[in-house]
Amino acid sequence: MCVDLCGVDYLEHFGRWLPEGVEGTRFEVVVNLLSLSKKERVRVRVQAGNDAPESTRCSSSIRTEAMEREAFDLFGILSRTIRI
Repeated sequence: MCVDLCGVDYLEHFGRWLPEGVEGTRFEVVVNLLSLSKKERVRVRVQAGNDAPESTRCSSSIRTEAMEREAFDLFGILSRTIRI
């Protein structure tokens, strides 16, 4: 289950830690997931871009519409659904 989804603006913090091979951008989307059956948490960080921040939805089965709207209202990060 999705516990939290938020946008982050690293306007003055480009020197943050990132895994090797990941190029940091100004905006980032952070999703915190929780498995009740396994009692485990997972944090997913997605680089959303600099000038026109955008990210893709995790899954249509995870209910995050309200949190995605909040990230758009606060940071202008668009959330797009990819159709396969």
